[in-house]
Amino acid sequence: MIDIHSHIVPLELPFARSGDPRWPTNTLVEGRGRVEIDGQVFRVVRDVAWNMEARLEEMQRVGVSTQAISPMPELFSYWAPSQDGRAFCGAMNDWIAERVRAYPNAFVGLGIVPLQDVDQACTMLSEVAVAGLAGVEVGSNIAGLTAGHARFLPFYAEAERLGLCVFVHSFHSLYEDQIPSWAVNGVTFPLESGFAAAAIVVNGILDAAPNSRIALSHGGGSTAFAISRLHHMWSSEDAMKEHLPYSPMHYLRRMYYDSIVFSEAALQYLISIVGWTQVCVGTDHPFFPMPSGIDPVLGIEVAEELRAALLDDNARRYLGLTDADIPVAIS
Repeated sequence: MIDIHSHIVPLELPFARSGDPRWPTNTLVEGRGRVEIDGQVFRVVRDVAWNMEARLEEMQRVGVSTQAISPMPELFSYWAPSQDGRAFCGAMNDWIAERVRAYPNAFVGLGIVPLQDVDQACTMLSEVAVAGLAGVEVGSNIAGLTAGHARFLPFYAEAERLGLCVFVHSFHSLYEDQIPSWAVNGVTFPLESGFAAAAIVVNGILDAAPNSRIALSHGGGSTAFAISRLHHMWSSEDAMKEHLPYSPMHYLRRMYYDSIVFSEAALQYLISIVGWTQVCVGTDHPFFPMPSGIDPVLGIEVAEELRAALLDDNARRYLGLTDADIPVAIS
């Protein structure tokens, strides 16, 4: 089983002693990591966030053979000046690449780039590829712009040219200050992912980068439920057809989605809309628990071919892996 959505939080975060409190820090306190950002405790994380041996034990217990590891989204640091952002991202990518080299059958790496500066991000993608990482993780919004904004088209095109996949992860919404802090994750993350996916479609990113491999976190959020309206408009309005050569549904089915939807019915609907070749296992480990006996397809009744696709084949295609990269091991 390959998990495309899991995170790491190194203890050795760069810039921790720079004097600027906006840089995230991770301090070991009684065996756990105390993550602080701008002087506030953001999250307390278990040691599996940085201890790969402990992480492997947890993965083996629940039947996950391989994880795509990416930084916790708060580590994007899109607020930073581009050169500082590049240095921070470079250090994070080096940390991930070292772990991938140490455990090549267990981990696939997704790095980060300073997308607040598109030119810097594009330049850095070559470094990501040279480091042996499979792709990059980006936020659903970057310094106030959705990840589907046309401004980022050169980034997607360069990732496509280099054969790197892109994982669009829900990030802090511009509207989150309007709801209680304890509800932000549950309310805004699905909407963020859905908005980014729709923007990628209507801003022509998939036309400009037709071979790009883009995945959306949290099942694409609202995407599968909202696309029918957009498809109806495309079917009935000539103006929309002038801008989109193909139906919005066509574009939606070219992207990938993780399985974190928390509902059997929602997962079945997602598969029915985007197709069984486009959904991959996602766990959000270590932030969501992975109990023994985890069923990544939420118990839905599926044919063996479909189950193999959901657990392994789709993730391989998205991450650009071959059997030589990661031995086939379906649980």
